[in-house]
This record gives sequence, structure tokens and C-alpha cells, in this order.
Amino acid sequence: MSLHISERFAAGWSSRDPERFATLFTDDCLYEDIPLGVAVRGRSEIATHLRNWLASSSDIVMTPMRTFDAGERVALEWSYTGTHDGPFEHLAASGRSFEFRGASLFELEGDEISRCVDYWDLGYLVGVLQ
Repeated sequence: MSLHISERFAAGWSSRDPERFATLFTDDCLYEDIPLGVAVRGRSEIATHLRNWLASSSDIVMTPMRTFDAGERVALEWSYTGTHDGPFEHLAASGRSFEFRGASLFELEGDEISRCVDYWDLGYLVGVLQ
């Protein structure tokens, strides 16, 4: 039995392999990280987005908590942990551990994500890292 797209998405974030993660998406997928104001399109830009996150933490883990599946639309609630040991946005590495929750909304084409939107609390994370 194959893993649900939500489980593959979380595993992709945790894998430290941006190119493998990008294979979850259609060639022209739109991926939006709302708190960061980032909108990227296509597998190459999605891999770069993950690579940027990985530069901020060497031990990122995304854990799926709840999935809501409505066929071509899926919502995933997740928890995200790591250590801030690299630059993140305007913040130099602090060495602090972090944990926060968020949600990702997917639109699917077959077994690939054609649109992904992430929601999480940037203010909370910045407060923990400072």
C-alpha cells in the first residue's frame, strides 16, 4: 500500500532531499508559503524553496498530525521541529530549537500536487529564534 500524499509531503520535508521532494508536484505546480510571502512555480523553484529552509536547520522534521481528504483537495495539519543552526530570513543562526504547527492545503492532479498553500505563524517562530 502506498503512502498518502500527506505522508509523502511530510517525509519529503524531512528527507533533506529537495529534488526528491519536488517530484511530488506537477511540472507547473504553484507553491505558496503565505507567512513568508513566497510563491514559486514548478519543480525547480519548489526544490530551491526547500533548500532555503534546509539551510536554516540541519535537523528539520515535519510530522503529519491530521489529514482531511476530499479527493482532489487535501488538507494536512503538521508539526515542524528543528534547530536554528543556519540563517533564516534576516536572522543569524541562534542554535535554538523550535517547534510549531501549521497546515498545508493541496490540490491534486492524479497523484501529484498541482497547488500547495502553507499556513503557519511566522511571528511565533521569529519570537522563538530571537
